[in-house]
Amino acid sequence: MVYVSVPSAAVGTSLATSLVASRHAACVKRLPGVESTYRWEGAITTDTEELLLIKTTEGRLAALTAHVLAAHPYDVPEVLGVRVVGGNEQYLAWSVKRLTAPPLKLSMDARPRAAAFAPPLGLGATPLRPTPLRVNAPGALALPADRPVPAARRPVPRRAVMSAGPPAPPPPPPPASEDSVNGASAAEDGGAAAAAGQPPLPTHSSLQLTGKGAEWATYGPNTKVIKGGHHPEEWSTDPLGRSVVNPPVYHASTVTFPNVAALRYAASDWPFTGMWYGRHGNPTTWALEEAFATIEGGDNACVTGSGVAAVNAALLAFLETGDHVLMTDAVYDPSRGFCDKFLGRFGVETTYYSPTSSVEEVAALFRENTKVLFVESPASLSFEVMDVPALATMAHAKGAKVIIDNTWGPMFLQPFDLGVDVSINAATKYIGGHSDLMLGLIATTRECYRAVKSSVAELGCPPGSDDCYLALRGLRTLGVRLRAHEAAGYTLARWLEARPEVARIMHPGLESHPQHELWKAQFSGACGLFGLQLVAGFPQAALDEMLDGMKLFSMGFSWGGYESLILQNSINSVRCVKYWEYGGDLGQTLRIHAGLEDTEDLLADLEAGFARLHAATARIAAEERAAAEPSPAATVSASET
Repeated sequence: MVYVSVPSAAVGTSLATSLVASRHAACVKRLPGVESTYRWEGAITTDTEELLLIKTTEGRLAALTAHVLAAHPYDVPEVLGVRVVGGNEQYLAWSVKRLTAPPLKLSMDARPRAAAFAPPLGLGATPLRPTPLRVNAPGALALPADRPVPAARRPVPRRAVMSAGPPAPPPPPPPASEDSVNGASAAEDGGAAAAAGQPPLPTHSSLQLTGKGAEWATYGPNTKVIKGGHHPEEWSTDPLGRSVVNPPVYHASTVTFPNVAALRYAASDWPFTGMWYGRHGNPTTWALEEAFATIEGGDNACVTGSGVAAVNAALLAFLETGDHVLMTDAVYDPSRGFCDKFLGRFGVETTYYSPTSSVEEVAALFRENTKVLFVESPASLSFEVMDVPALATMAHAKGAKVIIDNTWGPMFLQPFDLGVDVSINAATKYIGGHSDLMLGLIATTRECYRAVKSSVAELGCPPGSDDCYLALRGLRTLGVRLRAHEAAGYTLARWLEARPEVARIMHPGLESHPQHELWKAQFSGACGLFGLQLVAGFPQAALDEMLDGMKLFSMGFSWGGYESLILQNSINSVRCVKYWEYGGDLGQTLRIHAGLEDTEDLLADLEAGFARLHAATARIAAEERAAAEPSPAATVSASET
């Protein structure tokens, strides 16, 4: 067997034409100028070389070598290693220097799926061992099989060292250029190595700073949820290419470097050069980030230790002293607290606008120093829906970035199609899905990624690897879980809407919602979270008894887990612009999260709760009447007097 590596540009040469003319493993080709017959075994085309596998005999090895040297019109190949592995077969590894520096990318051509190649067992094969990423490193190649795979999903071949001596380290890229967009360096496209005249590094998910999830852009939402961030070829060093479905959980603080050159490369543009320090990511966190970018439609993503940290990091990426931010008055309360208590201390002013304000009304609030427009749609307590595309267009015309909290609508709202720059999700909720982790995710456009990633790194708010693993596991079932939550939510909301105790339901998916048509234009579905307002007249003590006796609905903050929740809230406690209407015929407000229990059981629990509400209301009224009436003893005493 002979391994030959020639540049992709050499496909038209006599050598490549002879060898690549047929793509079938059993094809027999006779090379021009060589009398011996060589059996073609397979090939892998990369952006830097053509990897060819030819079966020959020991006696014809010299003739084949001479033919390659004579036929190849470019740089003379360097023989990287020759080894007799048994019988009369030889294994030869060739490497040809590139004439140009292509982008930082290494992918296989549109060929049948390949499995990692190793010399046949029993022929003195040496076990493969992992090596640092580098170009033109000889080793395990890939042989054709039967099933084709999409061009964008071809595995990166792992190579084992056959030649003597340690592998060469990757070359360091140059610093980020001053004229790069938003600080984006040439390394985003792999151009750093090319600009420095150095061989490029192979593509690895940790080194790909743009286009995360782009290969799945034309697939359906459930396929994106399953395949986003899925890189089994990077999760195993098995010599036969075997891997696992889920990524390993990396627990790491210190990252070690095999040599000074690798350390310098990592330090040249951290945290954008892959493994650097545990706080800035590892393969477990990168898989989750890519998966989230895939489902949101963003170019890349960052993970943080909580949803609040995600909001804070996103805002700080674009704000500094003297700036102004426009924030929806219906924003998640901790986000309001961050603006008022933290940003305000450092000279950043916040103006709140009503979630039902028109685009013109919001535009009138812009200032010359307004840098961010923050939207949350639907609102987490009152569920108003905003015209996100119109707001984004207006804000961009005024030079501001648009950030959205999309925790309510993962998979159902594609924020980047609506023009936002940054999308935030409290992965603590639906993405985690089991109420057992704290996590935040931030998806961005290409232009905003470096600013957001730098903000996350500077704040030092990394997640735990175990939480990332749990979130990634939860994300894989997000599609089916959300549809179950959605169905349960509609069932409960429509049942409650017909109840005499309920004045109104705040669910944007219902036709009765004031912004229902706007919601339909932007969302493809609904989650299980909605609100309701009781009619006036129920004492607070009676409502307390109703909530205290619930069997299936728990009381607790957050939502998005498998369990159903119910919680009374006071919307106006977190409002300062347009207040929610209470009084008159309108009573207390509650928020419900429809879990994954049987809806018949949930309805029965609510039915029993309303029975307690009525019974407690009647008892309290009787007690109040009795307290207001004078007692018989007091009446007798008064008459005697």
